[in-house]
Amino acid sequence: MAIEIMDTTLRDGEQTMGVSFNPVEKETIARGLLNEIGVDRIEVASARVSEGELEGVKRITRWAKEKD
Repeated sequence: MAIEIMDTTLRDGEQTMGVSFNPVEKETIARGLLNEIGVDRIEVASARVSEGELEGVKRITRWAKEKD
């Protein structure tokens, strides 16, 4: 049986009062979760609620494409 780990830090973390990640922080966290910790999947955002959220998603997907 294979176990996969999905992390929701970037999505759920920002639902905590006072927590907000800028686009660079989102990319840095995503890289760490996927490369250093070995998480299989991440949830990046709930919905496009701001330009900053969209920019964070773009940065992460751009990096993921370059990685492959």
